[in-house]
Amino acid sequence: MIYIIIALVAIIVLWSAWGFFSSNVEQADYTVVKKRDGYEIREYPAHIVAQTMVNGSYSESMNSGFSILAGYIFGGNTRKESIAMTAPVVAQKGEMKKVSENIAMTAPVVATAIGDSQTISFGMPRSYTLETLPMPDDSRVKIVMIPAKKYAVMRFGWYSSDARIKSMQEKLLSMLARDGVAAEGNVAYAGYNAPWTPPWMTQNEVLVELKEEHTTKKIVLAGGCFWGMEELIRKQPGVLDTVVGYTGGKVENPTYENHEGHAEAVEIEYDPEKTSYGELLDFFFRIHNPTTLSRQGNDIGSSYRSAIFYGNEEEKKEAGNFIEIVNNSKRWKDPVVTTLEPLKKFYPAEEYHQDYLQKSPGGYTCHAIYFDSYLK
Repeated sequence: MIYIIIALVAIIVLWSAWGFFSSNVEQADYTVVKKRDGYEIREYPAHIVAQTMVNGSYSESMNSGFSILAGYIFGGNTRKESIAMTAPVVAQKGEMKKVSENIAMTAPVVATAIGDSQTISFGMPRSYTLETLPMPDDSRVKIVMIPAKKYAVMRFGWYSSDARIKSMQEKLLSMLARDGVAAEGNVAYAGYNAPWTPPWMTQNEVLVELKEEHTTKKIVLAGGCFWGMEELIRKQPGVLDTVVGYTGGKVENPTYENHEGHAEAVEIEYDPEKTSYGELLDFFFRIHNPTTLSRQGNDIGSSYRSAIFYGNEEEKKEAGNFIEIVNNSKRWKDPVVTTLEPLKKFYPAEEYHQDYLQKSPGGYTCHAIYFDSYLK
């Protein structure tokens, strides 16, 4: 019995080692823009892929499609090289010879359903350009430059049957609908797994392109604990997204436990066609007390200071003018102590702080809407 156990352990160890080394390939380049509950939003730069179109289910098309692309990757291609000229031939154009080239493996392989067909895409190593990439000998393989795009992505492990992929795709679309995130096109499946990867080491994703948004703007405000600030601001017309975080201090990569000098702040992305910088400032001064120095409710310290972090001189001037409006309104018995500080770097807070009062209704807040608009 002991030998059987030892043999099983050895098989698992060797199998895991295979999974580790076989996955050690160049992977798609992207930047995580925002982490949501259950998925993340990524920005992918422009990149080159080899594509082919096949019929069948995800599992069938991944196998047949990758087989076609593998033929291109492993030498079924043409790289042209000039042959050096020799004398005494004069005024003769350089002849060309065809040379095949093995292309390094990358991950993932992406399958996108289009009707009854699947487009299988394989990213090319970033060292290539359209000019230096060998051309496929197989007419079924197309070389395509994919422009920079933004995607919503959900990751899952273990098996990736057609039914499970479809279930994960529906789940991702449901979460996007929940969050009011607009998607376009079909949901794709991405597999990062080399053949014979152990099931406990598999990496799968479903992803969908997000609709290109028109120009948006951002404003960063601090007025006490960022939980309550975010919860009230996120509901305002024209507000597209909110991220809580730290700014205004010198500590790099601050955390909740170590952000000395930074203020708890909210980065607000908004649609300038539906709201304005001034309207957001107006709401900001209605939901917190701007006359208490480094304090908001029971929260005391510079982290809880009232501050407007301006991005340019125009914003600074408008913010200064609005402070004057608040002071002249006489709604607060003391003068405004809100500081105007240049926005240098905004550090998003830990994930558990994001949308905190959405996750924990009834949680702590010291914010409320105290007054009507100052602009009336």
